[in-house]
Amino acid sequence: MTAKQYLGQLTRLNKMLSNKLSEIYQLRSLASSIGVSFEEDKVQTSGSKDRVGDMVSKIVDLENEAEAYCAFYIDLRRKIIAQIDSMPKETYYTVLFARYIEDKTFDVIADEMGYSWRQVLRIHSDALLEFEREYKKEFMSLNVILTK
Repeated sequence: MTAKQYLGQLTRLNKMLSNKLSEIYQLRSLASSIGVSFEEDKVQTSGSKDRVGDMVSKIVDLENEAEAYCAFYIDLRRKIIAQIDSMPKETYYTVLFARYIEDKTFDVIADEMGYSWRQVLRIHSDALLEFEREYKKEFMSLNVILTK
């Protein structure tokens, strides 16, 4: 795993969490529109008759998954912020924080810093090398790779 992949996990986890929450919202909307029939079915079916219960069960499972993603995301975010905070050069810190914590584009970062886009890319590249030198052993031992 490279430093870029390690830091990029935050963006990926944030998107995964957002998708889980969206899925939960959709299922809740669907569950609230399910009608309950109090009449006995005249045709035998092999499916479950408790559609509301099945939907609630799916929602609970998704909420548990979302909670696990959220806990992992928060822990990883705190760790990465602490690692970025320890970067020796202010420009390295600024670029890495803006890119991986604030999820800003290089164009926006360049504009905010008053540098050219190309200069920000150079700083980013140097910052990643420095980050990897400092923390490679630590993030290589995680065995967690969330590819894009």
